[in-house]
Amino acid sequence: MNYRMVHFSEIESLRASLQFLAFSEAYLYSAAHLCAALAASPTESSYPRGAVVLSLSFHGIELFLKA
Repeated sequence: MNYRMVHFSEIESLRASLQFLAFSEAYLYSAAHLCAALAASPTESSYPRGAVVLSLSFHGIELFLKA
């Protein structure tokens, strides 16, 4: 298995607004994938996991607006 090291240096040269935008996209991407995973296996779905999807979505939107 190959591992790819990720580091803040990927975005540290960007303006703050573009950093917010990058994090916004990451939060919304994560929310979408978690939502799809929960929808695919209803037995894994629960209120706390659904609340996490909403929290990720809300934070992604907040960062988008800040950007």
